[in-house]
Parts: sequence; structure tokens; C-alpha cells
Amino acid sequence: MDLNELFARFEIEFEIDLPEDAEERMLRVCDVRDFVRKAYRAQGIEISAGAVFERLRRLSAVHTKTDASDIEPETRFADLVSRPRAA
Repeated sequence: MDLNELFARFEIEFEIDLPEDAEERMLRVCDVRDFVRKAYRAQGIEISAGAVFERLRRLSAVHTKTDASDIEPETRFADLVSRPRAA
């Protein structure tokens, strides 16, 4: 899975549109987390950073075949998609 596909999954999961250059600007999990929270807030929806992070962690782990415990807010997406895949 490449970054485009992963970010498309985030858009579906959170029902938001990420900027076209998201893969270039949102390098870490916390960058997407903060964007999602801001997008929700603009719609009058409050969601905790922890709730968004856990959903991002789960999605990232599933789609990159990474152990979820290895994903932290500062984890770079490029590191996730470049890791050797589990068999």
C-alpha cells in the first residue's frame, strides 16, 4: 500500500477530504490527527486527540501490516509504508 491509498482510507474512515498535497505536508500520524480534529471542529464536532489517534493507529496498522504498538503519534507514514511486510 502506498501513501495515496492509505490517505484515501483515512478520508473514508473519517468522512473528510484531505488536501491534495496531504502526503507531502502530513508526514506524521499526529499531523493527520490534528487535521481531522480541526475538520471535525469546523463542523461543530468535538473528538479527542486520543480517539482520532487510535482510529489512525488501527487503520495504519491494518493497511501497512504493522504492529499497532509500533505506531505512535510521531511515527512517520513514510516509515510505515516502507517497512517489510509481515507474511
